[in-house]
Amino acid sequence: KHEERSDYGERRSYTRLGDYERGVYRNYYASDCPPGLAKKNNGCLPPGIAKKRYQVGRRLGPDVYVQDAPYDLIQRLPYLDDGYGYRIVDGDLAVVELATLVVLDAIGAY
Repeated sequence: KHEERSDYGERRSYTRLGDYERGVYRNYYASDCPPGLAKKNNGCLPPGIAKKRYQVGRRLGPDVYVQDAPYDLIQRLPYLDDGYGYRIVDGDLAVVELATLVVLDAIGAY
């Protein structure tokens, strides 16, 4: 499901991530990432967590590092319908179906 944002600033829900969301995510973490991690281009993750252990379209496994996306980042992104949420999954911004933990889409910051 995907709906474009209107020219009038209406917030419409969708589950695909694109250039707009990638830019918001990249800008958000570029300001908070320590220089040593920023140059690794892995979404500001410590070395042991940088390996991707998930697949879009599949349920998240127990070994996958998942955290809630920061509130101020979520405020900058388009609204998601109930039952979906933005999560940081192995350093990538992902849209996750909350009931099933299936990753619907994901993008890296770099």
